[in-house]
Amino acid sequence: MTHIGIDAKRAFHNKTGLGQYSRWMLQYYRDRNFFQNKFLFTPKKGPYYQPEPLQEQVITRNSVLPSALWRSYRIPKLLEQLDAQTYHGLTNELPFFPQNQKVRKIVTIHDVLFKKIPETYGFIDRKTYDYKTDKACKTADDIIVVSEQTKRDLVDLYDANPKKIHVIHQDCHEQFRQKIKTPSKESYILSVGTIEPRKNHHLLIEALVNLPKHIKVCIAGKRTSYHEELTQLAKKLHVDDRVEFVFDFEFQKLPELIHHAKFCCYLSENEGFGIPILEYMSMGKPVVLPKTPLAQEVAGDAGVFTSLDAMELSKTINGLDVHDEHRKKLGELSKKRATAFETPRLYLQLDKLFEKTT
Repeated sequence: MTHIGIDAKRAFHNKTGLGQYSRWMLQYYRDRNFFQNKFLFTPKKGPYYQPEPLQEQVITRNSVLPSALWRSYRIPKLLEQLDAQTYHGLTNELPFFPQNQKVRKIVTIHDVLFKKIPETYGFIDRKTYDYKTDKACKTADDIIVVSEQTKRDLVDLYDANPKKIHVIHQDCHEQFRQKIKTPSKESYILSVGTIEPRKNHHLLIEALVNLPKHIKVCIAGKRTSYHEELTQLAKKLHVDDRVEFVFDFEFQKLPELIHHAKFCCYLSENEGFGIPILEYMSMGKPVVLPKTPLAQEVAGDAGVFTSLDAMELSKTINGLDVHDEHRKKLGELSKKRATAFETPRLYLQLDKLFEKTT
């Protein structure tokens, strides 16, 4: 039986997003028995992952090399010393392996947003991500992507070989599949995501102008300076009493926020997957989405698709608000659609990849 090295930095240090995906993959390795030993590489341990001592050995930086250099150049040597035949980079990058090193290299690439919306990234970050993604596409034996959209992006933007790209979606946290016993208040339209322009929260605020006064919006996510612009916009349009912001809440509180929503919106045009869509659907909520290939890939026939125009959005929202039976039916479709992304199904797809790897 073989050994595997895994990039676990995000699992230890990121609470959501890439951290959530990394912990999900580590759980897969725990649950399956493809590898005898799992070596988890991280510059230092963090608060968000508790290793299993009988299955996982954590390898931390113990040299004078800066963290980035240690991850890029030291890990290949450590893998050789540990006799690990496979390495999985969980978050868009691989170390720089010598050409003659016989290690099966797997990388998960989540998105290339730095390439598609470069104005939202700093110059150095953009160039660094671009270089690492290009290098990973060229050197990886297998590339896992979380959507068909990301696969298309890698083929179009990096000339990646489509034959070595495997589309394996991701699941949301199990807390979104647990039933909440208290009745839903259905008191607002919810939009979850970092408060930044590309999430298009401003369209929700603008849409309120043409909607009945009982309709309110809750925008929940990481606080940024852009929040002030949205607040001023709501005041200018005289809808500030109908817009609530919820910042920096505990992740465990998110299911409750979704539960008490009448329905949800996710209006971002560019994402690698869009995990909030799956969280909403898993809890049986209708979801208003932009007409993008990614949103259609995730939501399927359960999505409510609209143009990214405030007037069109207001019509879509109003239609959902007044038709209770239609909204209920869409909620049922959402819940059914979400089962396509449940962990047991995705495990079977990963199994096929690792059966040929080991």
